[in-house]
Amino acid sequence: MSITGIDLPTMERAIRTYLELAWEDDVDAKMPPIDFSSPTLEEVLQSWTADRGAGRMRRYTLRLGNYRYPFMKLVFQELLIRGRFFFAVDTHDEMDLKDSFADYEQWLEVKRFNARLKEAVERAWQEREVPTFAAVVAQVERETPPAPRRETKTRPAYVLIVDDEVDIARGVDAILARSGYRTRQVHTAEDAFESIQRDRPDLVLSDLEMPGMSGLDLAAKLREDPGLESIPFILATAATIGRSHFGVIDGFLVKPYESPVLLKFVSEHLGRRDRGDDAS
Repeated sequence: MSITGIDLPTMERAIRTYLELAWEDDVDAKMPPIDFSSPTLEEVLQSWTADRGAGRMRRYTLRLGNYRYPFMKLVFQELLIRGRFFFAVDTHDEMDLKDSFADYEQWLEVKRFNARLKEAVERAWQEREVPTFAAVVAQVERETPPAPRRETKTRPAYVLIVDDEVDIARGVDAILARSGYRTRQVHTAEDAFESIQRDRPDLVLSDLEMPGMSGLDLAAKLREDPGLESIPFILATAATIGRSHFGVIDGFLVKPYESPVLLKFVSEHLGRRDRGDDAS
């Protein structure tokens, strides 16, 4: 396992910071039984809950709760870039609340409290140099040299990013925008299709699994439209797909990947479009 920029003191600091803000009593009593004298971070992570599902992006969680809600989690998660991990708070309260519920207002206040606590913990992490998503994206931006200025009348290629995970979409956007592409983010395939109809992109980079229409559904819908069928479509996902689906997409990226791989993929597929390789 390759984890960039995280050591055991950083992990301990992340957990203690969370507990200091989430609980009003003794932090030491709430500390999970983790041996921070272990030789490696990998050994420590064996006591966390691995939450990868069928995908390849690594995600580990500790259910630490807070004094009002026992299910909130501390998350240690790989970004879309291989080996880049960050800490986050999962409020774990995405319940479908209806105003007809007898305790609707109470649950609504719990959700508001959890949201405020999440913001406070992640702000404290930034102050204490614990890697958050924003810090990792900033590092990726620093390591992605800006595209050289070119005297040209041609507009930069426009890439539409489709991902229901806002953090992931922002990370991809940062890499592509830094490399000179015009970008836009949407978070459902339905919104993507509407956006494509209004402003046709030069390439679509989409996640596979999203609420409602999937990335493959979106690709198939574009292929059925004579005015949109030629748009290059790259699927980027932590899951796997069968070969039978390759007929509606132009490329397949497995998360996590390296940012040069993403840039190379996008550049190559835009080049194919410009050369007319996909013309019938």
